[in-house]
Amino acid sequence: MAKPLRALIVEDSEDDTRLMVRALEKGGYDLEAQRVETPEAMRAALAEKTWDAVLADYTLPRFSGLAALKLFQETGIDLPFIIVSGTIGEETAVKAMKAGAHDYVMKNNLPRLIPVIEREMREALIRRERQQAEKSRQQSEARLRYLISSCPAVIYTAKPADDYSITFVSPNVTALLGYGESDFVDDRKFWIDHIHPHDRPCVFSELTNLFSYGYYACEYRFQHKNGGYRWLRDDMMLVRDPAGVPAEIIGSWIDITERKEAEESYVSIFQNAPVGIFRSSPAGRFLTANHAMAHIFGYASPEELITSITDITRQLYVNPDDRRLFLDLMEKAGLVKGFEAQYYRKDGSLMWASLNIRTLHDESGRPLYHEGIVEDITERKKSVENLRQALVATVQAMATAVETRDPYTAGHQRRVADLTCMIARELELPSEQIEGIRLASSIHDIGKIAVPSEILSKPTQISDIEYKLLKTHAQIGYEILKDIEFPWPIARIVHEHHERLDGSGYPRGLTGDELLIDSQILAVADVVEAIASYRPYRPAVGIEKALDEVNGGKGVLYNRDAVAACLKIFQEKGYKFPA
Repeated sequence: MAKPLRALIVEDSEDDTRLMVRALEKGGYDLEAQRVETPEAMRAALAEKTWDAVLADYTLPRFSGLAALKLFQETGIDLPFIIVSGTIGEETAVKAMKAGAHDYVMKNNLPRLIPVIEREMREALIRRERQQAEKSRQQSEARLRYLISSCPAVIYTAKPADDYSITFVSPNVTALLGYGESDFVDDRKFWIDHIHPHDRPCVFSELTNLFSYGYYACEYRFQHKNGGYRWLRDDMMLVRDPAGVPAEIIGSWIDITERKEAEESYVSIFQNAPVGIFRSSPAGRFLTANHAMAHIFGYASPEELITSITDITRQLYVNPDDRRLFLDLMEKAGLVKGFEAQYYRKDGSLMWASLNIRTLHDESGRPLYHEGIVEDITERKKSVENLRQALVATVQAMATAVETRDPYTAGHQRRVADLTCMIARELELPSEQIEGIRLASSIHDIGKIAVPSEILSKPTQISDIEYKLLKTHAQIGYEILKDIEFPWPIARIVHEHHERLDGSGYPRGLTGDELLIDSQILAVADVVEAIASYRPYRPAVGIEKALDEVNGGKGVLYNRDAVAACLKIFQEKGYKFPA
C-alpha cells in the first residue's frame, strides 16, 4: 500500500520536478506535491499547508537552496529539508548541511531520495517526540516546584533506614525552624539530634506504624535555631519499590506550637469554640461534645446530643456510604482531614459539615476513640452552588453575545451543546465532566466576536483570505477564556474544537493523543450540526449527509467512539436537534 507523502518542491524545472515525482512514486509513495520557485510562493505554501518534506534545488533563477533553507528555518517548522541538485559539489553540499539542510541528493541518483526521505522523516518524528516529552517533563517539574513552594507545610523526603536521614527538605523550612536546607541534608543525624530528648522514644515507637501500615503521624518538639522548641505535626508515608522493598519516605511538618501551648486552657476553649469538638467511640456513640457541636446538629446541649444519638451512622448520616468511607479511611490512616458529608439535624433538616478527625489508640494499638472537629459548611456549599450557577449564567451571556453578531447561526452553539451532552452521556463520562463539555460547547464559537459581521453573514462562499480570518476564532476564543478560573478546561476545549486526529485541523495542527476527549466530542457535534443546518451561503444539507461526513472520517479525523455514539443516538434512539 502506497505511503502518503506531502512534498514541497523548490525547483524551476518542470522536467526535473517530474523526475523527482516519478522517483518518489516508484519508491512507494502516494505523492501530493507542489512546485514553487520564488520566495513568495514558498512562504505562502508553507503557511497554507502542512508538509512532510521540502526538496530544494541549489540554484534557481530567482532563488537559491540556501535562501530557501533560511526562509524555511524562519518558520520554525521541523521537517526534512533536502537539497536535490544536479550541479552541487561536495564542498557546497557540506556548506548546505552546516547551514541546516538535513541531506543532499544528486539529480543523477534520484533513487537515493527514497531512503534519505524515510530516514529524515523518522528522525524528524523522533525530534518532535523528544521535544514534546521534554516540554511535558519541564511542565511537570514546574508544577511540582510550585506545589512544594506554595504548600504551607514543609515537605521532606528521607531514607527508610535506621537513621531516617533527610534527603530533601523544602525551602520554607527556614521560616519554620530557622535552619537552611543543607543543615538537614548534609548532616544525616540532624533531624534526630534536634528532636526533644523526652519525645524521641515516642517518635521511634510510633515509627513502627510506618512499616506496618505505610503511614505514620506523630507530634513532637523540635529545636529551633534560636534555641527554643517548636511543636511539629509530622506525617510520613512509606513508598515501596515494585518488589515491595521500602524505597523512600515522603513526609510533611506542620507547626502546631500554638495549639500545644493552648492546651493548658483546653477545657475553656473546648466549651466555647465556634466549631464542634467531640470524641466518639468506634461503635458510633458520642463520648464528649462541646456546645458548638450540639448547636450544629440542633440540640440544646452537649448532654442532649450525647444521650439522643446512640447510632451515629443511622441517626446522623444522610448517606450511610459516607459513614462507611469515613470508617475505612480512619482504619487505614488513623486520620481524616476535610471529610465532607451531609447530615441530619435534630428537626430532620439537612446540613453539610466538614470533619477533621484522628483515632487515639491504647498501648496495644487498639482504637480507643475518635476525636476531632466538625465545621458547619452548609452556607459555603450554598455559596459554591451559587457560584456555579453564576458561571453558567456568564457562559450563557457569552453565547448570546456571539449569536447576536451571527444571526444566521443563532442557536448553533446551543444545538451543538445539546448534542455533545448526548454523546458524552452515551460514552458514560462522569456527570461533572459532561457539565464542563456542555458549557464549553455553549461558547465554543465565542472567538467569532472578533470576526467582522459581514464575513459571518456573507450570503456567498467566503474567499481564502476571509476563511483564514474566520479560522482565527478558535485561537481568539482561547485568549478570551484562558484567564477565567472555570472548574473545567473550558479554554482548552474551545481552543481544540477545530483540531483533527490526524493533525490536519487548526489552529495548532494537534493530533489525537494531544487532544482532550472533551474537544474530540465537541468536534464531532460541531461538524454534524454545521453540515445539517442552514447557512447563508447554502441551504441545509441534512442530517444524513452530516452523519456520512463524520462516519467517513472516524478514526482519521474524528474520534471513533464519539462518532459511533453520535450515529447511535440519531439512528437508533431517534435524537433530533432542539428547535
